Amino acid sequence: MVLRLSNLICGLMITMGLVFQPSSASGGFVTILPGYDLLYTVRASFDFQGMGGLGVTPFVGVPLGTFNFGAGSVNTGATDTILQRLDPVVGLADGASQQIDLQMVALSLQSQNEINWGALAPGGDANEFVKTVNLVDNGSKMTIKNGVADLAPLDEGGTFDSVLSFTFQLQGVTSGVLLSTAISIEMTQSGSTWGHIPSTNNPIPILIDGVNNNLNGSNHVNDFFTGTAQHYPLPSHFHETADINMIPEPTSMFTIGLACLAAGGRFARKRRLQQAS
Repeated sequence: MVLRLSNLICGLMITMGLVFQPSSASGGFVTILPGYDLLYTVRASFDFQGMGGLGVTPFVGVPLGTFNFGAGSVNTGATDTILQRLDPVVGLADGASQQIDLQMVALSLQSQNEINWGALAPGGDANEFVKTVNLVDNGSKMTIKNGVADLAPLDEGGTFDSVLSFTFQLQGVTSGVLLSTAISIEMTQSGSTWGHIPSTNNPIPILIDGVNNNLNGSNHVNDFFTGTAQHYPLPSHFHETADINMIPEPTSMFTIGLACLAAGGRFARKRRLQQAS
């Protein structure tokens, strides 16, 4: 009798353990390592507030090509803007948020059209493009929020808010003349999305160990990749960015184009052979 009762109790304990044990697929808490966000510019504009007869002026991204994150220059593809997340996010519960320090470390933009640079910067050409130089971050911040759903670790994601505070100068691309007055900007955005997995839009993703990849190969459980983010106040300043992996690299698009041409050629040849026979 005692033996049967003991077996019954053990069976109940085992069953309860199986029912109530935490699921191995459950995310629960999120950890995000410090790292870099490699971004490309979708749209941008800055307001000269009437200086030299200019108002809101559109800018476009100019790919950096390479960047030195501390261990030598590496390929960054079409990246023109780089943000560095300086602090880790550790054990962020579902629905919780944490603010971290952020630093803009690269901003490579150029005016979409030639402007009368001489009217703004003495010595500049009457018609030339201008570019951003001498970037200085003034204490940017990011608040990362974990989604409310309890998902598998790699499926976790959420939203983030950011405040970009920085100063830069403008330089004539042809004349090399600098605008003596530095431009100070503070831009905000809220509700943009993030996830652990990079977008699959780019057939050859830009993943750099210790930069935007946590050194665990394809396991990006501690990584941070963004969707589209729109920083403003409008209409004076506006900068819309997206993660570099959200667009195919030009070389990848060229390769895809060649593959399509080759496939088309094989199809045409096969058809000619069928018609000939």
